[in-house]
Amino acid sequence: MAGKDIIVARQKDLKRLYVIHKIIEGAVTQKRAAENRTFLLCLDIALTIPLIFIVVLIKIITNKLRV
Repeated sequence: MAGKDIIVARQKDLKRLYVIHKIIEGAVTQKRAAENRTFLLCLDIALTIPLIFIVVLIKIITNKLRV
């Protein structure tokens, strides 16, 4: 087999690779989950502020809030 690389791995080494892969995959998943939570929090804030403004504006218009 001249010119070709031969990779020999023990079963124990393959299990380690599997575990390492799963750990990295889990870290990526946690990072994505954190990014999603941050996005949802920003979205919640972005939607809440205009709603508060609309409620205050309606109260001003209906004279239920004295300015």
